[in-house]
Amino acid sequence: MNRNKSIAMMLTGIILVSLNMFVLTGVVASNVQAGVEELIVDGRDDASDWEDEEWLVQTSERSYFAYNLTNPGASLNDEVAVFEKMGPFIYTVTTTKEILDFDAKGGTITYSEYDSFDWCENCTWTDDDGEKHASVSGDYELTNANILWNTQRMAGVATGITYGETFAKAGFTQMMLINDMQNRAPSIWASEKIDLMAPGASAALQQAGYDEATADAMAPAAVLKGAYDNWLAQSGAADASPDFAASAQSILYDAVDPSTGICIALTCDIGPMLVAGMGEPSETTTPVRAALFGYSSTDPVVLTHMDWAVYALAGTTFAVNGGGADLATASNASLRERLAEVSGVDIANPVALNNILWGTEGSSPNNGILSVSDFQGIPLYGVALFLLGAQSVL
Repeated sequence: MNRNKSIAMMLTGIILVSLNMFVLTGVVASNVQAGVEELIVDGRDDASDWEDEEWLVQTSERSYFAYNLTNPGASLNDEVAVFEKMGPFIYTVTTTKEILDFDAKGGTITYSEYDSFDWCENCTWTDDDGEKHASVSGDYELTNANILWNTQRMAGVATGITYGETFAKAGFTQMMLINDMQNRAPSIWASEKIDLMAPGASAALQQAGYDEATADAMAPAAVLKGAYDNWLAQSGAADASPDFAASAQSILYDAVDPSTGICIALTCDIGPMLVAGMGEPSETTTPVRAALFGYSSTDPVVLTHMDWAVYALAGTTFAVNGGGADLATASNASLRERLAEVSGVDIANPVALNNILWGTEGSSPNNGILSVSDFQGIPLYGVALFLLGAQSVL
């Protein structure tokens, strides 16, 4: 299998230095604690005393070797596979630590750590005979049936696979978080506002002389007729007199996604967001939306006007409630409401909220759940760093 490998790769790990950390043996743990306590006695009794660049940032060289399959078609021809040892692939490894917590009384430090691997063009490796070998290019195309050799060439081994998967998932997670706060929260609020419109319409009809049962039955269609009249007044189009009596119940309450059964009606959480996201009525959008929400007409003009009424009602209410807003410029109060709506967690402290969403001050790479940092062209999503940091203090 051929793999084109990039020159640089970043691996992020969390290390917890503490007596009860299972990855340390009793002897090692005791030595670590003793070392920390000794330094505390010597005066390193504050977290700032540990911000020593020589300890926080350390650089070393690592050499890797791999076996290149020289006859990849061997298995197809019943031949013996021939491997050639390749290397050294030499990398400059920079280990960066960030102190997360310091316990002077307990003699423990909690810190995060990540390694940056950069291919070293001018480095050499000396073999057992004292002969020096130049670093093989990080762009070298390697063929091997075992993916671990390719990964090892990039200095990743199992850790690279694990954290690569973590950061890939983090990218998807961040997009979902942004969508939830940017669109789903306003869609929920919009659906609640639309849900209140029918009782209001029923009350108005009762004041006009209808009995309660009749008014309640007529109210959903009246809501859509009101939305249509508002759109018509602004559009300047001729009145097509659409009748919503047969479809209002489906549009407002009963419509579901046929593939999942999830409610997409305008009074359901994602209904306004879905309608607004589909865009304005058009030759392609209108028939799809009409089929989803259960309205139709043999007259294409009437169908288009019905679609405009649905789109205007959902889109306007969605926008008024902050749908599609730029989160980067949203107020702290708005961000708090959005996060609370989709997560159930209300963070009243504005500093804490800002740190969670956009990252703690000075964090590099940025560890906010909505942030992303560029590491030599590789996107590092803050939600992964945030969760890895949380793991280190559990």
